[in-house]
Amino acid sequence: MLIDSFFTYSIKEKTEAGFVAEIKLKTDSPVYDGHFPEMPVTPGVCQVQMLKEVLNEQLNADYQLSKARDIKFLNLINPNDNNLFLLEVSIKTMDDNSINVNALMHNGDTKCMKVRAVYSQAKT
Repeated sequence: MLIDSFFTYSIKEKTEAGFVAEIKLKTDSPVYDGHFPEMPVTPGVCQVQMLKEVLNEQLNADYQLSKARDIKFLNLINPNDNNLFLLEVSIKTMDDNSINVNALMHNGDTKCMKVRAVYSQAKT
């Protein structure tokens, strides 16, 4: 899990359709030692994982990404330049108990990641 070791978050707003979380990246995370020490860049896979972990905590369930309709990384995230972002998430439950998720991670006008995906509950 990346929560606490790579980032922390707090919920700023809950809506009928989802939530808005404030994400704070940990600039001293060992991830940045390899990606890249002189100019750290937040890996896309970590951004997608942050969404999954926040989603799972907020829904109190174990969802897995099952269909990526659209995942775009719109700007590089250097945590030394800025380590605070908003993650806006809207969720729609489908008939098969999977969820349709639309998410946008941004810092003001700077959009960093946009996701349209389906998440399904993990099989136990």
